[in-house]
Amino acid sequence: MDCEDNSEIETADTFIKVEAAGPETFKSDPDNIILVPNALDPETMVLHHLAFDAESKTLAVFKYARKVRSEEGSKSSIKGPVGKIEIWGTSPLYRLKQSIFLPGEFSSNEGLAWYKGRLFSCGIHGHIVEYDIEAEKIKKWTPVPGGIKWCLAIDQATGRIAVGSEDGFVIIMQIYDYEIELEKILDRQEDRVLCISWSPDGKKLVTGSPNAVRIWDVKSGQAVDRITIGKVVAKDDTIVWCTAFLDDSTFATGDSKGRVCIWDAKMGVCSETHETKLQQVQCLATAKNKIYCAGVGKQIQVLLKGKEEFSNKWVVGATRTIHTHDVRALAAITDSELVSGGVDSYLVVSRAPPITVNVIPPYRSSDVQISSQKRLFMIRYISSTAVLHLPEDSFSANMLLRFNTSSPITTIGLSEDGNWCALSTVKNAKMFALNCFSSNAKASAELVLLPSSEYKSFKRIQFSQTPGNMAAVFTQKNKIRILTLSYEFKAVTETHVVNLEQVLPTFCTINLMAFTDNRLIVSDFEGNVAFSSQKNDFSKSQDWTLLPKHTHEVTALTVNPENRNKVILIYADGQISEFAMEGFSYKILKSKEESKEESSRCAPGSSLTTVCCHNSSDGLFMSVDGGKLIGFNYFNMLLQKQDKGNALYPSVIETNFGKFLVNMAQFANGDICIVRASHERLLEKLPPMPVAKSYGTHLL
Repeated sequence: MDCEDNSEIETADTFIKVEAAGPETFKSDPDNIILVPNALDPETMVLHHLAFDAESKTLAVFKYARKVRSEEGSKSSIKGPVGKIEIWGTSPLYRLKQSIFLPGEFSSNEGLAWYKGRLFSCGIHGHIVEYDIEAEKIKKWTPVPGGIKWCLAIDQATGRIAVGSEDGFVIIMQIYDYEIELEKILDRQEDRVLCISWSPDGKKLVTGSPNAVRIWDVKSGQAVDRITIGKVVAKDDTIVWCTAFLDDSTFATGDSKGRVCIWDAKMGVCSETHETKLQQVQCLATAKNKIYCAGVGKQIQVLLKGKEEFSNKWVVGATRTIHTHDVRALAAITDSELVSGGVDSYLVVSRAPPITVNVIPPYRSSDVQISSQKRLFMIRYISSTAVLHLPEDSFSANMLLRFNTSSPITTIGLSEDGNWCALSTVKNAKMFALNCFSSNAKASAELVLLPSSEYKSFKRIQFSQTPGNMAAVFTQKNKIRILTLSYEFKAVTETHVVNLEQVLPTFCTINLMAFTDNRLIVSDFEGNVAFSSQKNDFSKSQDWTLLPKHTHEVTALTVNPENRNKVILIYADGQISEFAMEGFSYKILKSKEESKEESSRCAPGSSLTTVCCHNSSDGLFMSVDGGKLIGFNYFNMLLQKQDKGNALYPSVIETNFGKFLVNMAQFANGDICIVRASHERLLEKLPPMPVAKSYGTHLL
């Protein structure tokens, strides 16, 4: 079946193995947990650049896939590379806030930097690109002379952008409120400019090129020093890949021979040279008295500043091996906290001392949608999405349908009754009526027309968790549209439009949604939570109730299946709360102080991302960023709050199911289903691991 963006629907008889874990694995009710280990087949996007905004504590991550692979048995419709910029909050926990998919022409990104909450990049397209983070799209692009752009740096004091080009030019642009203007072009050099950095006082620039480092006087536009980098092997260029200022008179460079050099910017001489375990040093990050370097090789090398009484020299410190492949990007968040990423697709947060590591996988709980009534799974890939079914008498998930698209998929949705699914790409959105259990034919899907052009694409979709055939769609322009679905007539009707700027003016971008009994529950990234009345009129502010604002945002929420009037919230600081929509009561089940013990079980910076209520055992099960499943006994928490003594069951139960849990749900028969991604399958899709290098040697 062909759709507007050349998307296709396929049927498939491929089987994915499922394991069952009984009470010997999870020492608690329920005693039957179904583990779906490899349902999410990982896709690899190399992490190329990191940019940290200290003012907003926001991290920008650029990922790139040179070619989108076809899933087994499917046809990938995307031609050419795919780029994506992810916006992460870093305090108090790391959480994904927005994703910006980049079209083919602008999928290249060779430099990434913040300025006063605005994000800029450059690439082989030759433009400086600014992004609209709230709308999750490119805001504008400005042509810059000089051909391909290889690097970018911003002077935070003056708002000047310096970019280096393939033609040997250094171009300086000035950032204004609504535009970027050319200020000056520095003298041309003979080689391409591969890296660039500003001095803290904004008076100097340092650039790196093959076999040379140049120090520029910005006011005159001339190079005051050209320093030739020595060749280790004759006729073999030494490429300066990265540079960073340490203070007004000192800067560091990393090169293709695995060396980190410390330079005196006033004298134009190299004061120190340090060999590393890396084949090439391709990225640097600086903190107080520290230089982090990484590149070709899975290690991250740390250089430490010696004390003044011991000659004040830099020394090679500890090596961190926290990746499996080359490391392409580093960002120092604080003096003791480092973020890194590279070919293995993982975003890794490491801290020292003490040494702690938090590995953030390249997939989120929203990548897997589950229909607990029909035991269906909907899984999102870059350019396709699959629908699978897990029979009650089997531990093999049968893939029923696959939807292929010609542009990256941004979000997916699956109804609780398994009759509807939806997907949105960067170009358009589609909704399908599913027929997965016909006795006489294979599973099928029928495309259903959406009401208007406002559904060109949407950010999130939430189907109602109770019968009623309704859905809430969060579209562009900060609006939520309420849809009524008719499965009999295969029709969709828009019934309400909620303008969040008018109804909930204190809200920012929607983070999470839940929909039950004609009530809509929404949360944002600032700790606001609101729910609507049951009057089926969502467009008036008096029909919405705001909860007390919390200091941190909600990372997971769910409606209690036994009492759909009650909603359970998990906050970023570990607090667990419950509120009743009818009569409005609010109680804290577990405060952030009481959650410290459970938080210590997880890596620092990780958060509870999925919540599932279990009916038969009064259990409240939550997964974390990683492989641990933590179960809180809901009944026990209520007893503790009511001072009625200890409950019969332990309050906290912990089980390690492997490296990465993605999503979970409770089936109608009481089983808890857990979807897990396979680290081993991800490694199979990566290139061979790099060859280790010893000190004093050079791999040719």
